Amino acid sequence: MRANNMHLYGKFKMHKNPNIMKEFFISENEDKISRWKGITQEDSHSYKEDENDIQADVFANIQIELERSLRVFENTIPYLTSRLPLLLNYLDDRQIRGYFVKHGDVISNDEYEVYKISISHINQISKLISNSASLHKGISQLPTMFFMGLVSAYDAFLAQFIRAIFIVRPELLSASEQTFTFKDLMEIDSIDAARDRMIERQVENVLRSSHADQIKWLENKLNMTLTRDLEIWSNFVELFERRNLIAHTGGVVSSQYIATCKNHKVKINNLKIGDKIRINRAYYKNSVKTILEFGIKLVQVIWRKLYPDNIELADQELNRFCYDLIIKEDYDLASRLLSFRLNTLKKAGKEADRKRMVVNLANARKLSGHWDEAIEILAKEDWSAATLDFSVCIAAIKREHDQVIDNMQKVVDMEYMDATSFRGWPVFNEIRSDSRFSEKFEQIFGEPLLIDVEESNFPD
Repeated sequence: MRANNMHLYGKFKMHKNPNIMKEFFISENEDKISRWKGITQEDSHSYKEDENDIQADVFANIQIELERSLRVFENTIPYLTSRLPLLLNYLDDRQIRGYFVKHGDVISNDEYEVYKISISHINQISKLISNSASLHKGISQLPTMFFMGLVSAYDAFLAQFIRAIFIVRPELLSASEQTFTFKDLMEIDSIDAARDRMIERQVENVLRSSHADQIKWLENKLNMTLTRDLEIWSNFVELFERRNLIAHTGGVVSSQYIATCKNHKVKINNLKIGDKIRINRAYYKNSVKTILEFGIKLVQVIWRKLYPDNIELADQELNRFCYDLIIKEDYDLASRLLSFRLNTLKKAGKEADRKRMVVNLANARKLSGHWDEAIEILAKEDWSAATLDFSVCIAAIKREHDQVIDNMQKVVDMEYMDATSFRGWPVFNEIRSDSRFSEKFEQIFGEPLLIDVEESNFPD
């Protein structure tokens, strides 16, 4: 469930020739759309707000940037690994089989094609086979290569986050930890420049330590606990230790790896010194989720600690992110983050935002096949003062279709929901298959519930 907005705006910067989009920006805020001028880099293919339009709250921005950077790693590997093998088979067919077709003679053409070719072609054929083998091996290495990039993306996020913490709370910078040479003093021309240099040195020092020690440093600096009862902590520690193995030993297990894992209660099964570990697709996928979950929780906890007056925005950003996860059918991660907010982070913003997260949590549990849990989550709340939009969503989760259908016109008249809400909100996923729901929708809006979506046609 999300706060309802009546329109979505898309702004596209076009190439003059050919007439296709060059950049785009999508927002629910018309003012943002009007101010967006595009990205200055000519080779960029993503969207970005103007610098003057970046949200005032630095922590909200950092969470958004973390999401965007990790989305690259979340989406790229599945896309490439599902399509590249077919592409390579096509290239092998064109180059290797095509060479035999062009220079050889057909012996048989039944279930298998068999060709005879002069031995004088062996060097060229060997070259084609070698090139093919290298490309196929490269595909098998993609998870490892992207895994290393994933860790680098986390490091960049943490560096940005620490800088933001010091900018928001400059009193956390300890002068006793910093020394300036006479040359430094000659180069520094302002207090702000001195502060920036102190921050950069502090960030560099922190990033030189292990990833577990980096979190320990944050705990000491902010006088707070960040890893207690954190179920993914052992996974978090292990993936960075595995990164070190890949970078320094080619993946061969070392005594340091085993010692660090045991110290942090990481289950390593029967791994022993000298074994070789790899990054497969399943491990890579889990690593992306681990870093994403840890990063979001880290931002949320510290954001609320340093900016207690900004909890309302923190709630809204977390709910927005979890709603997007539910849209993408990542129900488990959405459930973990929403449960973390509702059961661990006690300080709340608006009650309506908290209730909205309760509804989203219940719906995530329902959509993941845990309907009894969903009902239990809803039963713990007092909904007697809830507005009609909440009542309709709760009824949808509880499979009370009659109540949803009876109130559709009312929530539209009260401007709580519109056609997009009924078409897109995940809370209505199940009821959309009810013919009575689609009939009521068409009666209210004068158009069918299901609309045709144009497919993009790419040239061969």
